[in-house]
Amino acid sequence: MPKYEFRVLVKSPTTGTFNVLPDLQTMNINHGRRQITDPFRAGTAELVGREPDNLPEVIIGAQMRIERKVSSVSWAVFWDGYVSDLKKTFGFVTNEDKWELSCEDSLAVIGKMYTRTGFSWAAGLTTEVAATAVANDASFNLEIGFSSFSRSTVSAQSVPNENALDLLNRLATTEQARIAPARPSNSIPGFARVIWYGRDRGSIGAANSVFTDDTLASGLNKIYYNKVEFASQADSYFNRIVVEPAGLTPQVEGIGDRSYTASTFDQTTTQADNLAAYLLGALDVDNAVPSVIGCTAETQVNDAAIDFAQYAFEGLRIEVILRGVNYTAFVEGAVISSDPSQTFMTFYLSSAEAQVGFVLDDPSLGVLDTSKLGF
Repeated sequence: MPKYEFRVLVKSPTTGTFNVLPDLQTMNINHGRRQITDPFRAGTAELVGREPDNLPEVIIGAQMRIERKVSSVSWAVFWDGYVSDLKKTFGFVTNEDKWELSCEDSLAVIGKMYTRTGFSWAAGLTTEVAATAVANDASFNLEIGFSSFSRSTVSAQSVPNENALDLLNRLATTEQARIAPARPSNSIPGFARVIWYGRDRGSIGAANSVFTDDTLASGLNKIYYNKVEFASQADSYFNRIVVEPAGLTPQVEGIGDRSYTASTFDQTTTQADNLAAYLLGALDVDNAVPSVIGCTAETQVNDAAIDFAQYAFEGLRIEVILRGVNYTAFVEGAVISSDPSQTFMTFYLSSAEAQVGFVLDDPSLGVLDTSKLGF
């Protein structure tokens, strides 16, 4: 039964070394998104500890990291980012004193960046190349995820003084790509990094873990959950899709009163219409599927749950077994809450039917009438 111990470190602006903050008491990490239709957003960490008088030097914008104890003598990085705020509170007695540290990941940093006056890109670039151009202009680093390729192309655009994260989200929508935070660079302090996973991202591969109640046999790493919530039939269900490519005629697929609109940089109306048709197939799904799963560390038999929580924003594939039924899903985000008594993890899932997921010979994503083709 795992019981995890965490600590938080902040990089000193004077020495450049990471110093451990005293007596961490509670931790709440929130990263990734809730639903597949949500934009990619910043991850945050809220940390509370005692002994504020013993804090090392902490400044806004400093690199920080949360580490998990993995042996009696070693620690591993669990989450990292930048300090966004520090608050100290002093009570009537020293036992009431506390410090509160607010932190954010690289997506939050990019959400404060803007392209410069005169920035534009040419027609015919892939979304990946256009996203790299945004990164170069706004001065952050865009890395391409392993086995990740972009296929959609963009129209010519002049986008000066635009929010960098908003532009990345629109390009990701055009491509059906994924944006994930990356660790701060030690070689270039303060230079934020983001990972771009194209439509054919490698992380969509086979599941290696299963959330289970043991009602079906499975050879995957087991994660035992406390609760499962199912999406309602109206949740993330749309029967009319409108794709609005910048400067072109909006494209509509489907008929109904539940309409979803996507803003894109598609180069042609044909490409935009193909995207609309794909989104209709992906979102016109009113079957109840697992959408939220919660579990505690103390009920686990391995580290699979904490590993999934750490990388929830990458869109990892998992299986869910509930009362004899097996569901395939993708992890969209997670909340990790920890105090000295327990660590609790909440996972937000999307249905496999809402992903680019037709895989030949795959037992879950290769089934006709259940998996979706791409565009």
